[in-house]
Amino acid sequence: LETVEPHLGTGGMASKSSGSPLEVGGFLGDPSMAVRCEEKTQPPTTCDTRGVRGWSLSVGDSTIPPLQVGYTTGPTTKDMTLQGATYEGKPAAPHPIFELAKKRTARMALEKSTLSDTRVLEFNGVHSAYEFDCLATLDFRQYHQVRAALCTTHEDRAAAVFNTTASEYVGVYPIVDEEYMEYALTLSTAWDAATTGRPYTYLELGARYGTWIARAGQSYRLFASPDGFTPIPQDRLRLLAVEGNCHWYRKMEEHIACNRLDMNSILLLSYVAPKSYNLSLIHISEPTRLLSISYAVFCLK
Repeated sequence: LETVEPHLGTGGMASKSSGSPLEVGGFLGDPSMAVRCEEKTQPPTTCDTRGVRGWSLSVGDSTIPPLQVGYTTGPTTKDMTLQGATYEGKPAAPHPIFELAKKRTARMALEKSTLSDTRVLEFNGVHSAYEFDCLATLDFRQYHQVRAALCTTHEDRAAAVFNTTASEYVGVYPIVDEEYMEYALTLSTAWDAATTGRPYTYLELGARYGTWIARAGQSYRLFASPDGFTPIPQDRLRLLAVEGNCHWYRKMEEHIACNRLDMNSILLLSYVAPKSYNLSLIHISEPTRLLSISYAVFCLK
């Protein structure tokens, strides 16, 4: 791929050109185009705080749990078990960046509630709605081991709080999976920028609900701010995410706002597609808020 060039037009849904694999209303088998403009609700200005006692997030030193790997014999994570990760017959050591992050592991106080009303807290302070990854019908819960393990651990820790056998919820560390090194590299670049006083920029394409820009933004904030949560000025932290499905784009707006990263973020409702698709403009509506950008289709030259 050489370059990515935006193609802008005058309005309306994508139209079908001769010989194009594009249907009127969207890609074959992809519901994104059909729903991307139908949701007109504004992004939330505040978070849904059900199940969380006053957003009482705090940071403190913690012990990194032993590295684990998910094992399953079926096609999904339904019967997945977690076992200790080993290297050359010995317990595998965590990536060194997690040793730095553990000094500021996030904690959350929970009220008795239902799981659907809780937020999933990760070790660095990122928190997301339970419905984003943990519903049994979601492919991320069924097929992504690291997300399934995150949800299972959250459920166990939330249950301990609900049963009054624990007083607080300690953020979850990732298991060894395809996302483990992504997280390690994200933390490493955030730490490097924060400790050297340099600005930090992070881009995510196909962002869904903005999983990685939120993780990156909070990781930078964890190392750069006095308490690990104080917002960072726009000139020091810049986040850019692109998502083509309106449903998840709205969830991304919610997620970024809930993690207080909205003033550092530019969110685009856009598509990247092969030039052979002969896409015309998909310029749907005006931006929903100040830092949003008009919707467009991007074609690869």
